[in-house]
Amino acid sequence: MENLLNEITEVLLFLKITTYALLALSLAWVIFVFRKIVGLDTHSIELRRIRRLLEQLSKEKTE
Repeated sequence: MENLLNEITEVLLFLKITTYALLALSLAWVIFVFRKIVGLDTHSIELRRIRRLLEQLSKEKTE
């Protein structure tokens, strides 16, 4: 009986660890998607910087 109780405890512990891992992965994914939508990822920031530089260059050429 005690052996069965130990196995049930181990399964519950495994389920708890798996649940926490899935929650952590889900949270990381939500943060990644949010940063992408808002434009805070590194590619968006770099593209904005390049766009600003190109706009400055085009203004200098027209003047």
